[in-house]
Amino acid sequence: MASGRNRLFVDVGANSGQDSSVAASAGMRVIAFEPVPVNQQCFRNTMEQKNLDMSRIRLIPAAVSSYIGNTTFFVPDTTILWKQACPQTGGLNDQQFWTKHANSATHIAVPIKEQLVNVTTLDAHIHDEAPFLLHADTQGAEYFAFSGSPRLFSLRAPQWIHMELWPVGIKSMKLQPRQIHDFMVDNGYACWPNPNSAAKGQTGEGKYSHIWDWDALISELGFEPYPHKFTDLLCVLVDTWSPGNRHRS
Repeated sequence: MASGRNRLFVDVGANSGQDSSVAASAGMRVIAFEPVPVNQQCFRNTMEQKNLDMSRIRLIPAAVSSYIGNTTFFVPDTTILWKQACPQTGGLNDQQFWTKHANSATHIAVPIKEQLVNVTTLDAHIHDEAPFLLHADTQGAEYFAFSGSPRLFSLRAPQWIHMELWPVGIKSMKLQPRQIHDFMVDNGYACWPNPNSAAKGQTGEGKYSHIWDWDALISELGFEPYPHKFTDLLCVLVDTWSPGNRHRS
Protein backbone atom coordinates (compact mmCIF):
# COMPACT_ATOMS: atom_id res chain seq x y z
CA MET A 1 0.00 0.00 0.00
CA ALA A 2 2.97 2.31 0.31
CA SER A 3 2.79 3.19 -3.39
CA GLY A 4 -0.73 4.52 -2.80
CA ARG A 5 0.33 7.23 -0.37
CA ASN A 6 -2.00 10.27 -0.55
CA ARG A 7 -4.30 8.36 -2.88
CA LEU A 8 -7.76 6.94 -2.25
CA PHE A 9 -8.58 3.63 -0.56
CA VAL A 10 -12.21 2.45 -0.67
CA ASP A 11 -13.33 -0.16 1.86
CA VAL A 12 -16.66 -1.86 1.05
CA GLY A 13 -17.77 -3.89 4.05
CA ALA A 14 -15.26 -2.22 6.36
CA ASN A 15 -16.21 -4.24 9.44
CA SER A 16 -14.01 -3.09 12.33
CA GLY A 17 -11.67 -1.15 10.06
CA GLN A 18 -8.79 -3.60 9.96
CA ASP A 19 -8.05 -2.88 6.28
CA SER A 20 -8.89 0.82 6.47
CA SER A 21 -6.46 1.25 9.35
CA VAL A 22 -3.64 -0.34 7.34
CA ALA A 23 -4.39 1.96 4.40
CA ALA A 24 -4.61 5.05 6.60
CA SER A 25 -1.35 4.12 8.34
CA ALA A 26 0.28 3.95 4.89
CA GLY A 27 -0.81 7.53 4.19
CA MET A 28 -3.88 6.83 2.09
CA ARG A 29 -7.17 8.67 2.34
CA VAL A 30 -10.07 6.37 3.16
CA ILE A 31 -13.75 6.10 2.26
CA ALA A 32 -15.26 3.19 4.19
CA PHE A 33 -18.75 1.69 4.00
CA GLU A 34 -20.15 -0.29 6.93
CA PRO A 35 -23.89 -0.83 7.58
CA VAL A 36 -23.89 -2.57 10.99
CA PRO A 37 -24.05 -0.07 13.91
CA VAL A 38 -21.93 -2.24 16.22
CA ASN A 39 -19.24 -2.45 13.56
CA GLN A 40 -19.33 1.29 12.98
CA GLN A 41 -18.36 1.79 16.60
CA CYS A 42 -15.74 -0.96 16.30
CA PHE A 43 -14.37 0.94 13.29
CA ARG A 44 -14.10 4.18 15.22
CA ASN A 45 -12.45 2.37 18.12
CA THR A 46 -9.86 0.86 15.77
CA MET A 47 -8.99 4.25 14.30
CA GLU A 48 -8.75 5.80 17.76
CA GLN A 49 -6.56 3.00 19.11
CA LYS A 50 -4.15 3.48 16.20
CA ASN A 51 -4.22 7.27 16.64
CA LEU A 52 -5.16 7.85 13.01
CA ASP A 53 -6.19 11.18 11.54
CA MET A 54 -10.00 10.97 11.16
CA SER A 55 -10.01 14.01 8.87
CA ARG A 56 -8.61 11.65 6.20
CA ILE A 57 -11.06 8.84 6.96
CA ARG A 58 -14.73 8.99 5.98
CA LEU A 59 -17.06 6.31 7.36
CA ILE A 60 -20.37 5.96 5.51
CA PRO A 61 -22.98 4.03 7.54
CA ALA A 62 -24.45 2.00 4.70
CA ALA A 63 -24.18 -1.20 2.71
CA VAL A 64 -23.14 -0.90 -0.94
CA SER A 65 -25.34 -2.32 -3.68
CA SER A 66 -26.97 -1.27 -6.96
CA TYR A 67 -29.55 1.14 -5.50
CA ILE A 68 -30.03 3.79 -2.81
CA GLY A 69 -32.51 3.16 -0.02
CA ASN A 70 -32.69 0.71 2.84
CA THR A 71 -33.04 -3.03 3.23
CA THR A 72 -32.86 -5.93 5.64
CA PHE A 73 -29.36 -6.93 6.66
CA PHE A 74 -28.76 -10.38 8.14
CA VAL A 75 -26.33 -10.55 11.06
CA PRO A 76 -25.25 -13.86 12.61
CA ASP A 77 -24.55 -14.03 16.35
CA THR A 78 -20.78 -13.66 16.43
CA THR A 79 -20.63 -14.41 20.15
CA ILE A 80 -21.36 -17.97 19.01
CA LEU A 81 -19.59 -17.91 15.66
CA TRP A 82 -16.29 -16.37 16.81
CA LYS A 83 -16.76 -15.97 20.56
CA GLN A 84 -16.72 -12.19 20.22
CA ALA A 85 -19.28 -9.43 20.15
CA CYS A 86 -17.25 -6.97 18.09
CA PRO A 87 -16.95 -6.94 15.19
CA GLN A 88 -20.00 -8.66 13.77
CA THR A 89 -20.36 -10.07 10.29
CA GLY A 90 -23.44 -9.97 8.08
CA GLY A 91 -24.76 -9.58 4.59
CA LEU A 92 -27.61 -8.67 2.29
CA ASN A 93 -28.28 -12.37 1.85
CA ASP A 94 -29.97 -14.62 4.38
CA GLN A 95 -27.05 -17.05 4.37
CA GLN A 96 -26.92 -19.59 7.16
CA PHE A 97 -23.66 -19.79 9.11
CA TRP A 98 -22.58 -22.94 10.88
CA THR A 99 -20.09 -23.70 13.61
CA LYS A 100 -18.96 -26.78 15.48
CA HIS A 101 -20.61 -27.68 18.74
CA ALA A 102 -18.17 -27.59 21.63
CA ASN A 103 -16.36 -30.87 22.21
CA SER A 104 -18.08 -32.64 19.32
CA ALA A 105 -18.14 -32.86 15.55
CA THR A 106 -21.76 -31.73 15.43
CA HIS A 107 -22.47 -28.61 13.39
CA ILE A 108 -24.94 -26.12 14.80
CA ALA A 109 -26.68 -23.28 13.01
CA VAL A 110 -25.74 -19.79 14.21
CA PRO A 111 -28.78 -17.63 15.07
CA ILE A 112 -29.40 -14.79 12.63
CA LYS A 113 -30.95 -11.45 13.51
CA GLU A 114 -32.34 -8.93 11.03
CA GLN A 115 -31.47 -5.23 10.99
CA LEU A 116 -32.78 -2.44 8.78
CA VAL A 117 -29.77 -0.68 7.23
CA ASN A 118 -29.11 2.07 4.71
CA VAL A 119 -27.99 1.11 1.20
CA THR A 120 -26.02 3.28 -1.20
CA THR A 121 -23.88 3.02 -4.33
CA LEU A 122 -20.22 3.75 -4.96
CA ASP A 123 -21.24 6.25 -7.63
CA ALA A 124 -23.04 8.31 -4.99
CA HIS A 125 -19.82 8.93 -3.05
CA ILE A 126 -16.84 8.68 -5.42
CA HIS A 127 -16.81 11.52 -7.92
CA ASP A 128 -13.47 13.15 -8.65
CA GLU A 129 -10.76 10.54 -8.23
CA ALA A 130 -10.06 6.99 -9.29
CA PRO A 131 -9.33 4.87 -6.20
CA PHE A 132 -5.87 3.38 -6.02
CA LEU A 133 -7.28 0.34 -4.22
CA LEU A 134 -10.81 -0.89 -3.58
CA HIS A 135 -11.32 -3.61 -0.98
CA ALA A 136 -14.64 -5.48 -0.95
CA ASP A 137 -15.90 -8.12 1.47
CA THR A 138 -19.67 -8.24 1.14
CA GLN A 139 -20.43 -11.92 1.72
CA GLY A 140 -21.17 -12.66 -1.93
CA ALA A 141 -22.76 -9.35 -2.99
CA GLU A 142 -19.66 -7.90 -4.68
CA TYR A 143 -21.26 -8.13 -8.13
CA PHE A 144 -24.09 -5.80 -7.13
CA ALA A 145 -21.68 -3.41 -5.38
CA PHE A 146 -19.60 -3.11 -8.56
CA SER A 147 -22.20 -3.32 -11.34
CA GLY A 148 -24.42 -0.81 -9.52
CA SER A 149 -21.82 1.93 -10.11
CA PRO A 150 -21.29 2.15 -13.88
CA ARG A 151 -19.88 5.69 -13.73
CA LEU A 152 -17.08 4.64 -11.40
CA PHE A 153 -16.04 1.69 -13.54
CA SER A 154 -16.33 3.56 -16.85
CA LEU A 155 -14.68 6.85 -15.83
CA ARG A 156 -12.72 6.37 -12.59
CA ALA A 157 -12.09 2.66 -12.28
CA PRO A 158 -9.95 1.56 -9.31
CA GLN A 159 -6.46 0.52 -10.30
CA TRP A 160 -6.48 -2.40 -7.86
CA ILE A 161 -9.37 -4.41 -6.41
CA HIS A 162 -9.02 -6.86 -3.54
CA MET A 163 -12.12 -8.92 -2.81
CA GLU A 164 -13.29 -12.04 -1.10
CA LEU A 165 -14.52 -14.86 -3.33
CA TRP A 166 -17.09 -17.04 -1.54
CA PRO A 167 -19.16 -19.17 -3.94
CA VAL A 168 -21.76 -20.09 -1.30
CA GLY A 169 -22.43 -16.42 -0.57
CA ILE A 170 -22.59 -15.57 -4.28
CA LYS A 171 -25.10 -18.35 -4.90
CA SER A 172 -27.23 -17.19 -1.96
CA MET A 173 -27.54 -13.84 -3.76
CA LYS A 174 -29.06 -15.76 -6.70
CA LEU A 175 -25.92 -15.17 -8.72
CA GLN A 176 -23.26 -17.38 -10.27
CA PRO A 177 -19.51 -16.89 -9.61
CA ARG A 178 -18.98 -16.56 -13.36
CA GLN A 179 -20.87 -13.25 -13.28
CA ILE A 180 -18.26 -11.52 -11.11
CA HIS A 181 -15.52 -13.02 -13.29
CA ASP A 182 -17.14 -11.73 -16.49
CA PHE A 183 -17.77 -8.29 -14.97
CA MET A 184 -14.10 -7.91 -14.06
CA VAL A 185 -12.88 -9.08 -17.48
CA ASP A 186 -15.38 -6.88 -19.33
CA ASN A 187 -14.14 -3.86 -17.37
CA GLY A 188 -10.49 -4.48 -18.19
CA TYR A 189 -9.26 -6.36 -15.10
CA ALA A 190 -7.07 -9.40 -14.68
CA CYS A 191 -7.59 -11.34 -11.43
CA TRP A 192 -5.85 -14.11 -9.57
CA PRO A 193 -6.03 -15.68 -6.10
CA ASN A 194 -3.95 -13.56 -3.75
CA PRO A 195 -0.84 -15.54 -2.73
CA ASN A 196 -0.07 -13.10 0.10
CA SER A 197 -3.33 -13.56 2.00
CA ALA A 198 -3.02 -14.47 5.64
CA ALA A 199 -4.71 -17.64 6.90
CA LYS A 200 -8.38 -17.06 7.56
CA GLY A 201 -11.39 -19.15 8.53
CA GLN A 202 -11.24 -22.90 8.35
CA THR A 203 -9.40 -23.05 5.04
CA GLY A 204 -6.77 -20.32 4.74
CA GLU A 205 -7.09 -17.85 1.89
CA GLY A 206 -3.63 -18.45 0.48
CA LYS A 207 -4.34 -22.17 0.09
CA TYR A 208 -5.76 -21.68 -3.40
CA SER A 209 -3.17 -19.26 -4.80
CA HIS A 210 -1.77 -21.88 -7.19
CA ILE A 211 -5.13 -22.28 -9.01
CA TRP A 212 -5.28 -19.90 -11.96
CA ASP A 213 -8.17 -21.45 -13.88
CA TRP A 214 -11.47 -19.87 -12.77
CA ASP A 215 -13.65 -22.95 -13.13
CA ALA A 216 -11.08 -25.07 -11.28
CA LEU A 217 -10.96 -22.51 -8.47
CA ILE A 218 -14.75 -22.46 -8.08
CA SER A 219 -14.82 -26.26 -8.18
CA GLU A 220 -12.19 -26.43 -5.42
CA LEU A 221 -14.04 -23.94 -3.23
CA GLY A 222 -17.39 -25.59 -3.91
CA PHE A 223 -20.87 -24.77 -2.68
CA GLU A 224 -21.08 -26.74 0.56
CA PRO A 225 -22.39 -24.58 3.44
CA TYR A 226 -19.80 -25.94 5.89
CA PRO A 227 -16.91 -25.60 6.20
CA HIS A 228 -16.93 -22.10 4.74
CA LYS A 229 -14.47 -22.17 1.83
CA PHE A 230 -13.35 -18.88 0.37
CA THR A 231 -10.28 -17.12 -0.95
CA ASP A 232 -9.13 -13.60 -1.81
CA LEU A 233 -8.90 -12.28 -5.35
CA LEU A 234 -6.46 -9.57 -6.35
CA CYS A 235 -7.41 -7.75 -9.56
CA VAL A 236 -5.55 -5.09 -11.52
CA LEU A 237 -6.74 -2.75 -14.27
CA VAL A 238 -4.64 -4.18 -17.07
CA ASP A 239 -3.89 -0.97 -18.97
CA THR A 240 -2.36 0.62 -15.84
CA TRP A 241 -0.01 -2.19 -14.93
CA SER A 242 2.82 -4.39 -16.03
CA PRO A 243 4.77 -6.91 -13.92
CA GLY A 244 7.69 -4.47 -13.75
CA ASN A 245 5.55 -1.43 -13.00
CA ARG A 246 2.75 -1.59 -10.47
CA HIS A 247 1.93 2.11 -10.68
CA ARG A 248 -0.66 3.87 -12.80
CA SER A 249 0.94 5.16 -15.98
